[in-house]
Amino acid sequence: MRCTGQGDVFLAEFGYDVHMLNLTNSGLSISGKNVLAFSASLDWNIERVKGGSIATGGLFNTTLRGTGWVAITTHGPPVVLNTAEAPTYADTNAVVAWSANLQTQLKTSFKAGALIGRGSGEALQVAFHGNGFVIVQPSEGFPVTAAP
Repeated sequence: MRCTGQGDVFLAEFGYDVHMLNLTNSGLSISGKNVLAFSASLDWNIERVKGGSIATGGLFNTTLRGTGWVAITTHGPPVVLNTAEAPTYADTNAVVAWSANLQTQLKTSFKAGALIGRGSGEALQVAFHGNGFVIVQPSEGFPVTAAP
């Protein structure tokens, strides 16, 4: 790839889509694998997703607060869900980011049928409560394959 001229260039692995978001005195909780870059003016921290535990995978996110820009990546065009409109649940692998003020709760839908191949495959979801938004991607990412 060759780039010329003036400006910023953002390149993401696997050709993921890159999206620029501007934060204005607000906060965003982002899955660490979806953070590409952010402005130095933002305060950041690594935080445990509330409701998560070691038994449920110990979910941690990058939380950004303040005013500035952030570049996030998605595997496909994202969907933005308004949590004030309806109860909002999303697969933990499809969630990219959400308003930092939202309350989260991990929900499991594991049933014995999953042990014999009759489960939906979505055993763990995140429930979001409050006014804000959730960004999800139409993919759970690339499958992990074992080494030969």
